[in-house]
Amino acid sequence: MSYEGDPRPPVPPLHADNVQGLSVASGVGCGRARVLRTPAQQPRLQAGEVLVIPSAERAWAPAFGRAVAVVSEIGGALCQSGAIARRQHVPAVFGLTMATTWIRDGDLIEVDGSAGTVRILATGSRSQ
Repeated sequence: MSYEGDPRPPVPPLHADNVQGLSVASGVGCGRARVLRTPAQQPRLQAGEVLVIPSAERAWAPAFGRAVAVVSEIGGALCQSGAIARRQHVPAVFGLTMATTWIRDGDLIEVDGSAGTVRILATGSRSQ
């Protein structure tokens, strides 16, 4: 449930295929999702994948160059990772509650950093 004035987006419905987050870096990126939980897992990210992370802490920044887009559960346009995404021209949507649960490894997703939306186009491998 969302309250007026609350900047956090609502939790995505379990079967939603298009949800709203916070627009952080403009552009559209489409690719297979790579859900990572700690910065130490960054080597698992392949070039052209969408990086899906729990928080937009600066430790994730080295992976941004390989990602076609970035989705984060926590963070906003003014955080340092947001500035890095914009500087590297990597579309980013932050503040997407439960993104690392809702999106699974291998899902084909589209990230519209201009609109702040994330859409699952097709489900993929569910291995994590």
